[in-house]
Amino acid sequence: EDSDRYHLHKYHLNRYQLDRVELIQVRLIQVELIQVPLRQTPLTHVPLRQVPLTQVPLTQLPLTQVELIQVPLTQVPLTQVELIQVLLRQVPLRQVALRQEALRQIPLTQVPLTQVPLTQVPLTQVPLTQVELIQVPLRQIPHTQVTLTQVPLTQVPLKQVPLRQVPLRQVELIQVPLRQVPLRQ
Repeated sequence: EDSDRYHLHKYHLNRYQLDRVELIQVRLIQVELIQVPLRQTPLTHVPLRQVPLTQVPLTQLPLTQVELIQVPLTQVPLTQVELIQVLLRQVPLRQVALRQEALRQIPLTQVPLTQVPLTQVPLTQVPLTQVELIQVPLRQIPHTQVTLTQVPLTQVPLKQVPLRQVPLRQVELIQVPLRQVPLRQ
């Protein structure tokens, strides 16, 4: 049957030889795209969850619709992507919404740390001025990086702080086991 004479969406498209169909006229939502030569498909019309992305020239995709876990990211123009599920080695991190990443791979200076589960972060890389220290086990922090004057100590469980480094003017001493306090202060 001639695709010019019929509305193809009324039929089961798997009856047709798709190479003979003008794909612009096909409602691609109903097509199993594994049968379609994707080069011919205007991909803006495709719900990309149905597409085996190995077949897609990714330069044509509105990647917001793609589950990126299936995409070889070397092919992705990353400016279009909300990279929630991406292997971060390949990503310029300024473009990433950091939620579920393998944080070991991230140069953390580029990350808004409020979005990062700090248990996964090698804290040597963290500019601690950005961190709510209540979330960080302070034992893991290289204290050379932390000026505890910047820390509102009310938020810190003081058991974890080497008190030599604490400017005690900020501390409510009722919380401190006094054995640990250098008495000059």
